Amino acid sequence: MLRTAALVLLALSAPPPPLQSPPESAFTVLEPQPDGPRITPYLTYQIDMAWRQDERRRARFAAIRTEAELQQVQADLRAKLLRALGGLPSTKTPLNAQVTGRIQMTGYHIEKVVFESLPGVFVTALVYVPDQPGKHPAVLVPCGHSTNGKAYYQAICQRLAARGYVVICWDPVGQGERSQFWDASRQRSRYNLICGEHAVLGNLAYLAGTSLARWEVWDGMRAVDYLLTRPEVDPAHVSITGTSGGGFQAAIIAALDTRINAAAPSCYITALPMRVANRIFMDPDADPEQDPYRMIADGIDHAGLLLLIYPRPVFVAAAVLDFFPIEGARSTFREISAIYRRFGHADRIGMTEGYHKHEYSVENQAAAFAFLDRFNGITSPATLAPTTVLDNEAVRCTTTGQVLLDHPDGRSVMDEIRDYYKTRTGTRATPLATSYYGAGYPGVAQWTERQIQGEPAGTSTFDGVAIDEY
Repeated sequence: MLRTAALVLLALSAPPPPLQSPPESAFTVLEPQPDGPRITPYLTYQIDMAWRQDERRRARFAAIRTEAELQQVQADLRAKLLRALGGLPSTKTPLNAQVTGRIQMTGYHIEKVVFESLPGVFVTALVYVPDQPGKHPAVLVPCGHSTNGKAYYQAICQRLAARGYVVICWDPVGQGERSQFWDASRQRSRYNLICGEHAVLGNLAYLAGTSLARWEVWDGMRAVDYLLTRPEVDPAHVSITGTSGGGFQAAIIAALDTRINAAAPSCYITALPMRVANRIFMDPDADPEQDPYRMIADGIDHAGLLLLIYPRPVFVAAAVLDFFPIEGARSTFREISAIYRRFGHADRIGMTEGYHKHEYSVENQAAAFAFLDRFNGITSPATLAPTTVLDNEAVRCTTTGQVLLDHPDGRSVMDEIRDYYKTRTGTRATPLATSYYGAGYPGVAQWTERQIQGEPAGTSTFDGVAIDEY
């Protein structure tokens, strides 16, 4: 008895055994996925659907046999493109342009201009004007994604001005002097002036049933309006060229504004089905305006933008190592050049490739400018003129460096998006959820998380879901 009691006391006084922590996997809510980017079944589903839609578009373009049929296709593409943008403003209001400064260069001068593309929406621009008297052809140079906007593209503009063109280059919304989210105390944007502001504005625009591209295109069209007020400009010869985001603007503005007589988009034209996965892995920065809703589903694609430019001259500048797939640029160019040839305009379409990454290289500029010269009555040497790039302060159009600080009563694009939404309340486009779970993505409502993310084994890629067209 005493021995038993002693054993009990000994057991009670002994330290408890150490607690065994459950394995880390016990706290995992979802099954772990492999690290790094990968092609999931859902992404494969989207890519396959995009190619099926593209096949339908290609068949439609290939079936064009007369220019009357071509014009019918163009009218349909234009209506669909405008729908993708949410339409364009219906009224051209006074530009109220002001010249805020002038810089004399060799053989031309630069004017600093501020105009209103819409009431209270101020656009800052540089206009390069040859000193030689008389009328000159003009070129619009929309900016790509640069923090300092138009200041970054001085060299391109100077080379064109030296060839005898009047050139206008303006800050896109969210770049340069047109930040929509400027923090005056910190002297910087609350996001960034490359793609950050575009992401915020573009996503708001999508929710309102429109696209940030709506306002970018409108700024470009109003830049044409401004050029046509200048006595130095020949209204029959207004061209456009730009790279990257500027290439997007060059293609889409030329597609919608027939006053532009020739276009040369750089580092943008490809085939959109190739961008479905490429956009995620190679170019992940959010940039909603470059991917308007239904561009593939409605049979537009980049080929449709070029077809909308027909029969006006168009030149594609491409980079072999670009994240805009070069194979897509080659394919789209071949497809549309065949239509130009079919109707006797083979000389009005061209393409150049530079073996480099994403840039408007000097060799590509030389080829594109020579193409534009041919249709604008310009005779220039093959070599490009030397340039003198001025610092950001020197080419600033505003006193503060930000147009919304110079004009505190001005309107931001957020104001425009809000009013766009309010005027269409009750008549908005189909909600995104309805589109997503409707006929556009057949069977997607039955997909499981495993299928979307990609289950390693045990299921087929699509689990019996048929792929259809949008």
